Amino acid sequence: DGRPVSAKDPRCHLVFPSMGRLGSELLASAFSGFGIRSTPLPVPDHEVLRLGRGNTSCKECLPLILVTGSLLKYLKDRTDNQEYLTYFMPTSGGGCRFTQYNVYLKKLVKR
Repeated sequence: DGRPVSAKDPRCHLVFPSMGRLGSELLASAFSGFGIRSTPLPVPDHEVLRLGRGNTSCKECLPLILVTGSLLKYLKDRTDNQEYLTYFMPTSGGGCRFTQYNVYLKKLVKR
């Protein structure tokens, strides 16, 4: 309805793509310590790869395919379809395509 919601609202859920087992777990733990419901996604498996390949052109680098597949698998398997989901997608400057991950994922979610 357009009203802002606190990140600490129990309906909000912050999900981290796999950035190495410890990296994602540490970030999720830190945010949980601040009262924000957070979950690190597991290391990608064959289903994540299949979902990612099915929703990209496969010309992208493997990490984009995996973060795409991880998000789609989470959405497929989640038990609370009413949660306010935030998918943590870091970005960076420079010539790496990593700067375009969040652009791609926003378009995917919109579609």
